[in-house]
Amino acid sequence: MQPSPIAETSSPSPSIRRSMARSYPRAQRGSSGPPPAAGTWLCPNPGDRERLLELHRFSRPARLATLAVVGAGTVLLAVDWGWGVFGVFAGVTVVRLLLEGRMLRSPRPEIWFFAATLLTMAGIGLGTAMTGGPHSAVLPWLLVPAVGAAAVLANRGVLVVFAWGAGMALLGSLTWRDAAPPNVQILLSTLVLMVVVAFDVGTLMRAEARSRRGSIIDPLTGLLNRSTLDQRFLELREQALVAGRPVAIVVFDLDHFKTINDEHGHDTGDRVLRDVARTVRVSLRSFELAYRIGGEEFLVLLPGLDEAGAARRAEQVREALLATRPAGLRVTLSAGVAAGLHDGELDFQSLYEEADQRLYVAKQRGRNRVVPEPVDPGPVLRRSA
Repeated sequence: MQPSPIAETSSPSPSIRRSMARSYPRAQRGSSGPPPAAGTWLCPNPGDRERLLELHRFSRPARLATLAVVGAGTVLLAVDWGWGVFGVFAGVTVVRLLLEGRMLRSPRPEIWFFAATLLTMAGIGLGTAMTGGPHSAVLPWLLVPAVGAAAVLANRGVLVVFAWGAGMALLGSLTWRDAAPPNVQILLSTLVLMVVVAFDVGTLMRAEARSRRGSIIDPLTGLLNRSTLDQRFLELREQALVAGRPVAIVVFDLDHFKTINDEHGHDTGDRVLRDVARTVRVSLRSFELAYRIGGEEFLVLLPGLDEAGAARRAEQVREALLATRPAGLRVTLSAGVAAGLHDGELDFQSLYEEADQRLYVAKQRGRNRVVPEPVDPGPVLRRSA
């Protein structure tokens, strides 16, 4: 059987080299030090990003219900407030939903969540200015996005959100024109309540995240470990069956990793694994999840991709490793790909065994390649290092 064109590629394409050059500054490429931080100042590590997406998925029904209730309230109060407030609410809601849609497709979803939070607070500030300023019943609603930010963002992001919220509260209060003196107590109590509740929620969420991260995150690489893999696949399976879209998995391991440990030491081997994990993360979209399932073995879940699409994604990772040289070494990988679309095909164990068998074939064909096509079961294949 002839290798596929994808499997025959052995050096990174110019587009991959340019992309990875932007992701890795010159001083870091080929270095033997620890890899750079994978996240942003809003979500410093992949666990934070995964928690953000998970909470976003789970809270979606509650968010939609809240929007419906608030929208109904602004309609009922239009007699007193006027239709301008409903117009502000409708505009902010539409833009926020668009930002949330972009968030789910972005490799940095926290940026879009942050933008949606600031937009919501700006809308509340404008609503405050239109409905009574420091006397407004809208003012305390600044607490809602502040608590949401405290639950998922890092400290610096929370501080920016708080400063923005305080600014919107002051701006909404100062722009209100009324002969009555401003109710400073309401304004200050709202700001204090926002700080206290968000601080408590943030503390509890970070404590929960630390405990949870220890059970689901591989401590060396920062990738997810195998403990959550089955449950996540079941969730993707249900979504795929409803949407009629495939789910693919890629199983890959590093070629000659034992030789790296023997010749360069286990510390260098650990740096290689960390750098590989970093490369995998920046090569995937936010909803594509990477797991470390063994010593030098990794698995990637790719919802919505068939075998050809998953093979292209695996090839991007393979080329990226050649471009970045983890721990300053030339590191290659061999990968097997499998995908399912229909009910009988979307069984994790079957897909895993199929991808694993193709990984064996990639090893037999000379390593440093991706094998996406079916292989003849034949005799049992034994994997080599």
